[in-house]
Amino acid sequence: MLRSVAPPTAEDPSVVVLTPGVYNSAFFEHAFLAKAMGVELVQGRDLFVDDGSVFMRTTKGQQRVDVIYRRVDETSGSARLPPRFDARRTRPLAATAWVG
Repeated sequence: MLRSVAPPTAEDPSVVVLTPGVYNSAFFEHAFLAKAMGVELVQGRDLFVDDGSVFMRTTKGQQRVDVIYRRVDETSGSARLPPRFDARRTRPLAATAWVG
């Protein structure tokens, strides 16, 4: 389902699960979801914006991100997005899944 909301120009959409980190009470769930979906688990510091698109840092260099799954717990705050990330102006707006 998450890949289906990726921009139409994405041939093989890249999906990530965004987590605040290992000290978050829901980290196990974030890791489980990423593994079960076969996608990368990232923190905000792993992501950056370049020319209106979101990328993640990997050991093989940068990789474009088409869909971000961000699970937010009302009591613990939110996972941080990369600096200058504006979901209203950053591609892929339509491909960002927010659950909270």
